Parts: sequence; structure tokens; C-alpha cells
Amino acid sequence: MYFLQDSEFLQNIQQHFISKGDEIPGNVRKIFQRLQNDQGKCEIGFLIHGRFSNAPLELVSQVHNNLLLDYEWSLNQKLGKTRTDDVDVEMIQMFHQLKYLVVITPASCETEISSTVNVRGRSDIFFDNFEDECYFGHATDAFLVKFGNTFFKPASCCVMIVPVENFKKCVADVMKLTN
Repeated sequence: MYFLQDSEFLQNIQQHFISKGDEIPGNVRKIFQRLQNDQGKCEIGFLIHGRFSNAPLELVSQVHNNLLLDYEWSLNQKLGKTRTDDVDVEMIQMFHQLKYLVVITPASCETEISSTVNVRGRSDIFFDNFEDECYFGHATDAFLVKFGNTFFKPASCCVMIVPVENFKKCVADVMKLTN
């Protein structure tokens, strides 16, 4: 199982949002603070998205659809107390508690940004992958984060807070775009 403490990148994103103070709306800061205190470690799922730019459209939609199907499958599983060969009970319990997806994806902005900018509702955001716009459209909050060292590509990414109840809508939008 993979937790926040296992990823330096996710820890840095978390600390970045906590340290920004009033630049970040309180509800978003609270989500990342809950992670820091382990209160919300099962309420937040990270979807770090990137793919080959020449992936066939049929595969792009199926990747998102399969993730949704896995999530829905886990919600339909009975919560027992023991692990079996085919069911990881701890992982299923985490899916049952999931409230938010934090989608992190390469993106840029038409206007120059300095560090972190709230971009919810803006039309000058450019995503590396077209399907990320579907998540952007259903996000309650979205921020463009610019990284200081430019040897890390991408130089900026969009961090979107998507309520888990919007996940199915995001995937449906991706499917519409590719069919």
C-alpha cells in the first residue's frame, strides 16, 4: 500500500499548500492539514496524471473508465476484517472513506505566474492532456503551481480538488470526448 509518507513529491505538494497561508482558501488548506495530522489520510486520493502524448484515444478513455470501475467495485465489496487472496480489506476501507481526489497534472498558463495561483474557472490554462480539462471542469478548486527548478519537467502543474462524487462525471466527459 502506498501512503503520503512514502512520496517526497506528495509531501512537498502538501507542505507547499499548507505554507501558503491566506493565498490558499481555508477549505483547501484544511484538506492538506488533515493529511499532515493523519486524520484525512483515507479521505484523499491522489491521481497523478500523465501519459504518452500519442496514446490512442480508445486507450485514454479506458484508462479513466477502468479506474472508475475499480473504485466502484471496491465500494460494492463487503467490509470484512480479514484479508483474502483476492481482496485487500485495508485498501477497500480506504476507498469507502474517500471524499476528494487531488488531481496533479502537467499544465501551463498563458500569463506568467510566480509561484501558486488559484486558476479555478480561468480559460487560459493549458493542459498537456486534453482529458485533464474534464477534471478541471468538475473541480471545486484548482491551482497552478510553478516549480522553482526548471530541470524538473513540467515546470508547472495544476493541482485540482475534485469531490469524489464528481469522479463519475469526469470520466463520463472523457468518454464523450473520445467516442
